[in-house]
Amino acid sequence: MKGIRVVLIVIGSIGAANADVNVPLSENNNNLMVVNIWLNGVDRNIEALLLTSKDGEYIECSPLEDLGVSTSSFQRNKEKDNYCLMSGPDVKFEKDETLQAVKINVPASYFASVPYKDTIIIPKRANFGGFVNYDLFYSKDDFDNQFNALTEIGIFKDYWIFTNSFIYRDSPTDTEQDVVRVGSLFELEFPENYTKFRLGDNTSVYSTLTNSFRYGGISFGTNFTERPDFVYWNMPTLNGSAVLPSTVDLYINGVNLYNQSVTPGNYSLQSGASINQSGEAQIVVRDILGNQTVQSFPIYISSQLLRKDLNEYDISLGKLRYNYDDDSNDYREFFTKLYFRRGVTQNTTLGFDATYSEEVSNLSFLWTQALGTFALLDTAYAASEDDGTIGYALSVSLSKSYGRWSFGYNGRYYTDQYEPLGYSDSEFNTKLSNLAYINVSKLGFFDGLSLSYVNNINYKGGAFQTQDSRIINFGAAKRITDKLYASINCSKNFEDDQDDNFNIALTYDWNSRSSVSIEHNTDDNDTEISYSRRSYNPYGFDYALAVSNQDSDVNFHGFGLLKSRVGDLSLSYDEYPDNRTSRAQFQGALVFLDKKVALTKYVDDAFTLVDLNGMENIEVLRSLSSVGESNKKGYLFVHDIVPYINYDISYNQDQLPLDYSVDQASQQLSALNQRGYVLNFPILKTKKFTFKLLNENGEKFLLGTLVRINGGNEENYFVDSDGLFYLYLAKPTQYNIKVVSQGNQICNASLNVSQHQISGSENEIINLICK
Repeated sequence: MKGIRVVLIVIGSIGAANADVNVPLSENNNNLMVVNIWLNGVDRNIEALLLTSKDGEYIECSPLEDLGVSTSSFQRNKEKDNYCLMSGPDVKFEKDETLQAVKINVPASYFASVPYKDTIIIPKRANFGGFVNYDLFYSKDDFDNQFNALTEIGIFKDYWIFTNSFIYRDSPTDTEQDVVRVGSLFELEFPENYTKFRLGDNTSVYSTLTNSFRYGGISFGTNFTERPDFVYWNMPTLNGSAVLPSTVDLYINGVNLYNQSVTPGNYSLQSGASINQSGEAQIVVRDILGNQTVQSFPIYISSQLLRKDLNEYDISLGKLRYNYDDDSNDYREFFTKLYFRRGVTQNTTLGFDATYSEEVSNLSFLWTQALGTFALLDTAYAASEDDGTIGYALSVSLSKSYGRWSFGYNGRYYTDQYEPLGYSDSEFNTKLSNLAYINVSKLGFFDGLSLSYVNNINYKGGAFQTQDSRIINFGAAKRITDKLYASINCSKNFEDDQDDNFNIALTYDWNSRSSVSIEHNTDDNDTEISYSRRSYNPYGFDYALAVSNQDSDVNFHGFGLLKSRVGDLSLSYDEYPDNRTSRAQFQGALVFLDKKVALTKYVDDAFTLVDLNGMENIEVLRSLSSVGESNKKGYLFVHDIVPYINYDISYNQDQLPLDYSVDQASQQLSALNQRGYVLNFPILKTKKFTFKLLNENGEKFLLGTLVRINGGNEENYFVDSDGLFYLYLAKPTQYNIKVVSQGNQICNASLNVSQHQISGSENEIINLICK
């Protein structure tokens, strides 16, 4: 990248400098001198003026503030309010004449508090725009062919979005419509409060014993579980204080899970590690001198446990929707639902889920409890009322994760009279459901082992019959070499011998993008060998070829995925002795944003329009990864912007012509789902300006004199043998110039350049007087 190749961008009209005399870095008079600051035993490499008076020793306040010290704790000089008195019951002050330094020691309470806790990412407000997603699917075999199209239309601005989706079938069944409205939904997010309002076709919040159901209506509730920037689970808050810059580490069972640098002062850190762990926790604090403190305590962390005093809730009402993919308007009984959970303590979360309709009502009590460091207990107790009939249900889950091991049990029991909302009498007939599992990684010869047991028992009778099952599953994986690994999976259904299966697979990674595998499956007596090639870029071609043998019949399979700017096209072909099947699917979108329309990829996440002010064929980067080049009109649509993640959007400045400059090389973007954002990058043609520096006597400065722009925040420049320095300017601006000559003598000037001078063709030498 060019760094700061444009050197400066300047505004205004030329003016002579009005200067103030600066104190040189040496003793100025009997009571004022320049010193270096040592703070709490560390040389902070920052200079300040020391004022000595009959009242005591005073230090400039602003350098202390730059070091994070709250100067409100110090008395001010009566004549010079910007000087702080170096005395007090907690202040230790010492002058070191040898180092020309002052050594100040203060406690942590003297430092300004830094809010590390809960850094809230506020997404940028979306520009007005919209999109039309389309998913086209065609299938043909020796007996039939079909075509389906799923379309989603979206319009958005700021924090709201409205979407409307339809499906079209060219060959609907007797119970289907050829065109069906799948859903219409208006959403409005409130990022500061972690809440969302919805109006239209929606899905209810999942609860253990009531599950989710589709409905049309309104809802309002929290959405922080969807946000990666918010720590809602019971991670410990790390509180403490530091008198020196330090690092704070969180270890659980000896594994470092969190690290944060802190400035001096009090800190409160909400560690954001997304983990499920239990055991012995250690908080280790190290300062820059190597001093270390360690605090140990037992802990159980789970994403199922809410942080203490945090509430999760959702309120909804409307009409239940059935057969949403077959009928546009199958809305039936009215309902209301209230879902609520609260983190009572770090180890206890309680809540309830209440639903009501004219036909069925449900009430569930939810309790999640950490049992010390042993395990996590998650329970739910529910009752239902259906036309005066009361039913009950119970769910108990026990889980544990420790290092390489994880195991658990989940059991559910329903009485015959229990009826969850959203099911008909013939659909729900479960009596007992049990799941037990154990997983372990890196155990002896194996890299991974898993064992599970599933048992489902159903009530008999009714129109909807479900077969009981008792299934045990076993899996093992082993990486034989860096590129070769094997896996084995087998299952046994004790209620149905025909459901037994054994699978073995061997895979060789040819390179990071290609692999060959051979697999045998006893379920359909099939052996298959395949080759696949994949790309990790948003554009490219992926494909897979396979040959299989099933019951002595040879079958051929092929798959290809072409990823382009205008969408993704997938093609597949399967040939069997008695049939051949071909499929094609295309996913893409038409987007409009900032008066620009383009065919792009399917809009799943957010997207941004990167406008490079007409510069074509310039590489655009998303968090330092290339995502394409600007088109002939100088812009590019960038997709796959995950909501609530900070992205750095930039471009390759090295591809710009040498006579062009930039104001902004990159921009930060945090977005909401399926919204569009315009990022403009002004790229301007520069003009070379020549400046001649003169002192108050009209004399030029010596070769090598340092020229600092805006206090050194910009690039530094040096005077040549003719007393000149040069700037490349693109637009009007104003700068303060500080000149440091031999002997650390300092003078100042102001520089103004107008639009008239930027636009002019002449290249005159501009004199600047430094005072």
